[in-house]
Amino acid sequence: MEESRRKSRKLTIIGLLLLGFAIILGISLGGADMSILESLKALFFLGQASQEKIIWAIRLPRILTALITGGGLAIVGAVFQGLFRNPMADPFVLGISSGAALGATIAIVLGVSIPIIGFTGISIFAFGGALLTMVTIFMIARARGSLDSNTLLLSGVALNFFASSIIYLFMFLRYDKMKQIIMWTFGSFSTSSWEKLYIIIPVIIIGMIILRLFARDLNGIMTGETQAKSFGVDVNRARNTIILASTFMIGVLVATSGIIGFVGLMIPHLLRIVIGADFKKLLPLSFLYGSLFLLLCDTLARVVVKPAELPIGAITAFFGAPFFIFLLIRKKRDENYV
Repeated sequence: MEESRRKSRKLTIIGLLLLGFAIILGISLGGADMSILESLKALFFLGQASQEKIIWAIRLPRILTALITGGGLAIVGAVFQGLFRNPMADPFVLGISSGAALGATIAIVLGVSIPIIGFTGISIFAFGGALLTMVTIFMIARARGSLDSNTLLLSGVALNFFASSIIYLFMFLRYDKMKQIIMWTFGSFSTSSWEKLYIIIPVIIIGMIILRLFARDLNGIMTGETQAKSFGVDVNRARNTIILASTFMIGVLVATSGIIGFVGLMIPHLLRIVIGADFKKLLPLSFLYGSLFLLLCDTLARVVVKPAELPIGAITAFFGAPFFIFLLIRKKRDENYV
């Protein structure tokens, strides 16, 4: 126990230091050439007006969006891996991200733009697509009365392909909407803004608080439903609340940034190997390192082919796909999973 706490503190300090370095790197690199010193001056309104505008109107909102999105995806991935007791469960692999993107695509094609209680029509449709996909996967996996993790994973993969095929069909039928739809399917932070941050920050914070409150329940569920009930965990209530909060987070994140895969797969799994499966420690560290990873990926996407940029989903897939194959090849399950 003490060893785990020591590792958690060490990882937290290292992660914060790396995150600080990544933020400085993120505000300094991009289409407009600025040195680190010039970027820092502009950040504190001590530089040229044009540089200050680039930092505060373009790069800073993008950096914050990448941080929040990466942290949110990593936390949901950690929760899904524990809830379904499957190390390969994450919003992208399970098809939830594709379901949200399909909802957003339908909203784009239909031209839904009426805001509802602060959220755009695209955000609402994305949330609906994510929720419908999650419910469908959950029902299929529980078809025989108990939650089967293998069925869960295969159902998610199948629905992922199904949602993607419909998205491509819409792209073919509505060529005029193709560019906008592609943004959702590839994932991008190029449209990040302070206005979007005002929407996603409260959602992610509330979602994180809810998931953190159920950390003890998740620890119990990891041991199995029967064992969890003996610990006094209301499994159905915990699962339903966790799924709803997680799905809402994913729906909003996909609605603002598109599909970004594998963050929720890699980060929690690697952290679990180091510190174990205690969700009280795993969730905050997943947020920290998920934020760090996605910010570095986005910075890489901006500088590799500048002044153009690569889709962020392509960068994360470059690292995530080999990791997923590694998990598939490795026959022996992590000892933390039943």
